[in-house]
Amino acid sequence: MPAMSRWLVVGEGPSEIGTSADRERFLELLIRVLAEDADPALVRALGCGKWDAVVLPELIYEKVGALKEARVPPPQPQGPALVAARASRAADIRQCDAVVVLLDNDHFERKKGRTKRDLIAEQLGKGPLPYAAGVSKETLEAWIIADPEVLPVTVTISKQPEDVWGAPRDSKGEHPKQVLRRALDAARVDYRDVLDGWCLARAARRAPNLRVFCAAIVRLMRDPSLCERRP
Repeated sequence: MPAMSRWLVVGEGPSEIGTSADRERFLELLIRVLAEDADPALVRALGCGKWDAVVLPELIYEKVGALKEARVPPPQPQGPALVAARASRAADIRQCDAVVVLLDNDHFERKKGRTKRDLIAEQLGKGPLPYAAGVSKETLEAWIIADPEVLPVTVTISKQPEDVWGAPRDSKGEHPKQVLRRALDAARVDYRDVLDGWCLARAARRAPNLRVFCAAIVRLMRDPSLCERRP
């Protein structure tokens, strides 16, 4: 089955979409793995059916902050919905076939019972393109440490990876960024080295929101109804 040819992939910063110096971006790694033949361990972790390999689409990366140039007509939505609206608009302008958005949850409080992902998906659904919406809870670093074998040191946390939280600048606290920073320092490795050894199947078993995002990408790649723009 043919894959869509071009995706706009939106993330908050270098951890998600990398820089020119990175060997591979997190989102690039994630999409590449999900484009390959289904690994039995990953299928079990996601709890879905087996899938076949598809051609990897062309991936165009964009930071959230750079989306401001994609003007959204009034009335503009607010918060994460505005990011989604801008992402959808930017993807359409660039003649992309789909849009992928990944934001950190950052301890987001539900709005009228809706999660941050609900708000993003709802807004993307109003656009002209098929999409995959993801929210790393509470930050992307929680998904990294969800792989218990990714570091040669023990990562000690009081809760499951997606449930830990703390002050962002507390170097001894449980904010996921600080937890990963301490582990990297102790192991004397950098983020790119860790990403090289990160296993999606192992991480997905401990990160429910990662499973949701992966399942959305798998569907986006392989559902023929998503391979064409909606009128």
